[in-house]
Amino acid sequence: MSDNDLIIIGYENRNVFKDDDPFDSSYTEKMAIIELAEDDMKSNDITDDENVLVYNDYGEVIVKAKKIEEGDVGIAGMPKGPWFSALLSDKTEDFYRHIHARIKKTGDHITTIESLFG
Repeated sequence: MSDNDLIIIGYENRNVFKDDDPFDSSYTEKMAIIELAEDDMKSNDITDDENVLVYNDYGEVIVKAKKIEEGDVGIAGMPKGPWFSALLSDKTEDFYRHIHARIKKTGDHITTIESLFG
């Protein structure tokens, strides 16, 4: 695994409720994130709250990097939602497991939810 290869585990974000408007900026702030171990952030020259491109053979999204205190190198977390789903294969069971992806720092803006459904 190279420095920017990751296994991403999808999780339920308990801070998002069924009544939340997915087109509201607060939804994007909660869901368009990737949680990274400090060592992964350092090895990829990424700082907390910096935008990163997350990509694999199935798709790509730009999300905000968040440092987690107790994380394993090479393992990242993303809330299950539109940004995580953009990286899934056509095999629906992947949604309940993990996905392989790569990351790199970017100056581009976070992928909008409108573009994910476009």
